[in-house]
Amino acid sequence: NSVNGSLKRLQTDYLDILLLHRPDPLVEPEEVARAFDELHKSGLVRHFGVSNHTPGQIELLKKYVDQPLIVNQVELSLLHAHLIDVGVMANQVMGYYAAAAGTLDYCRLKNIMIQAWSPVALGKIFDPPEDAPSNVLETSQLVAKMAVEKQTTKEAIALAWLLRHPAGIQPIVGTIRPERIVASCAADSVELSREEWTALFTAARGAMMP
Repeated sequence: NSVNGSLKRLQTDYLDILLLHRPDPLVEPEEVARAFDELHKSGLVRHFGVSNHTPGQIELLKKYVDQPLIVNQVELSLLHAHLIDVGVMANQVMGYYAAAAGTLDYCRLKNIMIQAWSPVALGKIFDPPEDAPSNVLETSQLVAKMAVEKQTTKEAIALAWLLRHPAGIQPIVGTIRPERIVASCAADSVELSREEWTALFTAARGAMMP
């Protein structure tokens, strides 16, 4: 029913890719496998993936699903960088996303594309509220400063930070405003050095690297 609704709204005969959005606590992998088989054999869906899934959850699905899972779409931005931060917090005390530790490494090992939703944190990177935490304000200021230095847009700096990661992260730009799309596409022409990337990361996490 979900696929048929999407096909109708998109006015097309098939979907290039269908993602399972967020893990279902009551998931029955065998049922998912039957649905995927039916959708694939009927030609309604060509490829499949997941969203916000941990390595263990993906492995559970892969045990039953015949089709490759080629994408894991996760929230990821300068202001929501837990999946990256957890990689530098080995042997440290941390209070977030523990269950998702190793997600980026796992996806790289399994050739699963990482797609980043909300890659500019709903615009908070560019226009933070007055009562925003100090790390958000500092990140916003640094992004603006780099944009001026590199003669580009703030969107380009924020997205270039994701593109610089060796996981080959693909940002999902949610805007429908033409000017924002143009500003975002400028990221393809921006190259951040390791020092610049780390400066943004440090500002966003609000603490020096361990």
